[in-house]
Amino acid sequence: TVSKTGRALLAIKENERVAEAFGIGVTTYKLLAFALSGAIAGLAGGLYAFRGELFSDKDFQDPQGFTLALLFVVMCVVGGLGNRLGVVVAGAFFGLLGQLLDKLFAVGWVHDAVVHVPVLNGYYGPRKEALASLIGALLLLQTLLFNRGGLGAQLAPVSRWMTGHRFELHPSAESGPAAVEGSSVRA
Repeated sequence: TVSKTGRALLAIKENERVAEAFGIGVTTYKLLAFALSGAIAGLAGGLYAFRGELFSDKDFQDPQGFTLALLFVVMCVVGGLGNRLGVVVAGAFFGLLGQLLDKLFAVGWVHDAVVHVPVLNGYYGPRKEALASLIGALLLLQTLLFNRGGLGAQLAPVSRWMTGHRFELHPSAESGPAAVEGSSVRA
């Protein structure tokens, strides 16, 4: 929200009619946002095809593809909608979760517990991705019920501190133009 484009998009998000009254070209900025999101989605699809070396439209039609698409949504919600740092951290966590679980269950006593406990064996036996999906679902519920801002809201004090501000768990409300910038004015 530092640039003119960021402020315009924020105003359009709050109320299109008020943004248009302030002289913002709503159609132009909506088209810009649509084109930019399409370019980012295209880049993500290209990286996905490059990593997998094969691509088919059926990748997202079978249950495994649907699970992958759902995982992307869970990453964004758990990371915190509208918070880039939280989404990147949540994406890294969910991207590495399968490998972390493989390493954890390779440890001797943990492996023995998995084999002898039927519930764990059912979740981490033949279908290893089921446990990662269960962890994702539990984190999604935790985020929706108790932590509306997602992981990004929890990381905000640390990221502010890393940029040179005072460390505050609950920053005081700002006064002046910054306090009004994200207001919810309705027309």
